[in-house]
Amino acid sequence: LGAFPDWFAAPQPDWPASAVVTGFPRLCAPAESPLPEAVQAFLSAGSAPLVFTAGTGMTQAHAFFACALQTVTALQRRALFVTRFPETLPDALPAEVMVADHLPFDHLLPQVAVLVHHGGIGTTAAALAAGTPQLLVPFAFDQFDNAARVVRLGVGRSCATLHPERWIAELEPLLHPDPTLTAALRHYRRLMAEVPDASALIADRIEALTRARFPITSTQ
Repeated sequence: LGAFPDWFAAPQPDWPASAVVTGFPRLCAPAESPLPEAVQAFLSAGSAPLVFTAGTGMTQAHAFFACALQTVTALQRRALFVTRFPETLPDALPAEVMVADHLPFDHLLPQVAVLVHHGGIGTTAAALAAGTPQLLVPFAFDQFDNAARVVRLGVGRSCATLHPERWIAELEPLLHPDPTLTAALRHYRRLMAEVPDASALIADRIEALTRARFPITSTQ
C-alpha cells in the first residue's frame, strides 16, 4: 500500500504486482474544533508567520529550532514553533515567536506564510491541501524522498543543512512567490480537495488482506 496519490509518486515497473496507491490518509480536525484563542489572536496580530515543526515524535530538535530562531531573527519575521517537547527550544524566545504543542494544521496552514518541516508524509500532505509553500528539512527515512517530490511538483524547496543562511536563501522565493509557484500551489490544492481521505480505503484493504490470510472458521 502506497499511502499517497499517483501524481505524488507514480507506480513503478519494479513494484510488486499487488502494489496499490491509495491517496493520502488525512488527519483533519472537525469544524467545531478551531485553533486555540491565543494562537488565533497571534495570527491576527501581525503579518502571516512562518511555522516550524520537526515532527510530533522528534525529541532531538534542538539544532532545528535554534536554526529556526536565527532564521526568523535575520528575516525579521514572526514565527510559530510547534513541538510537544519544549525542552528542545532555545532558552529565550522573543515576543515575535509563539510556541504551541499541537495544532490542527488544516485550520492553521491557510493562515501562514511558509511551513518549515521535517518532510513527514502527513505534514507534507497538509501543506499541499492548504496551498502553503513548504521548506522541507529532512532528517531520515522517507523524508528525503518526500522532499525531492515536493521540489519536483514546484510547491516547495528542500534543505537538509541546519544553517540559517541556507534556510534564508531557500525561503526567500517562497516568501515572495512568483506566478509559477502560485499556480502550482493552487493546482495541487485543488487536486487535494478532489481526492477523498484515503484512511477508510487503507483500512478496508488491510482488513481484506487479513481475512484472506487468516480466514475465520466457524466454531459451530
